[in-house]
This record gives sequence, C-alpha cells and structure tokens, in this order.
Amino acid sequence: MIEAVGERFEPREVPARRSTAGMKWDSASVAGATVKLRFSEGVLASALDRFYFADKRYEKAGCLQVSFNVSGVNSSVWLAETILRFGDGVEVLEPGELIADIRQRIEKMRNLYLKL
Repeated sequence: MIEAVGERFEPREVPARRSTAGMKWDSASVAGATVKLRFSEGVLASALDRFYFADKRYEKAGCLQVSFNVSGVNSSVWLAETILRFGDGVEVLEPGELIADIRQRIEKMRNLYLKL
C-alpha cells in the first residue's frame, strides 16, 4: 500500500501479456509475415514502449529480440519508418522483404547526402 497526501492507493495487477499472433498491423496487403527485430541496449526503453505487445526475448549480449505478425510487409510504410527511427540501434532479422525495403530506404538517404 502506498500513501500520498492523505490518499490511499492500492497496487494494481500487471495486465496479462498479450500475444501478437492474431493482431493485424497493416491492413493494406493480404500476405502475412512474422517480423523479427534485434534492438541494442541503447534503445531498449524506446523499443519496449513501441513494441509493448510483441513477443520478447532478451539475449546474453544485452540486446532485445522482438517478434510480431503483420498482415503484409510490402506496403508497410509505417513499419519501415518506425524501424528507421531507431537508427543503428535496431537490426531487422526477418523477413527478407523488410530487410530489402530498409536497405533501399537507407541507400536513398545516403544518396541524398552524397550530393552535398
């Protein structure tokens, strides 16, 4: 029990962990895929906030691996943009289509700055 300013607050139960198996993150395409990402120690807090409902596994090196299902990665603009926000603190492990999309986006960004 916690008391503050004369008010009493009882501890709450932590909600049960939900699986992402049935969740659809992208309704724009039909084919489904499992996305696997590895986050470095420096971005763990942000990754845990953003991928709260994803299945999580901590690795010995201090990294966090998350996996979740999407209904399709080819048109998942939001997913690529979300991943790129983590900079070099995230590695896409699966699927290959998402790795190729991220690689292409990084190459486009690189080319923008080579012109300077």
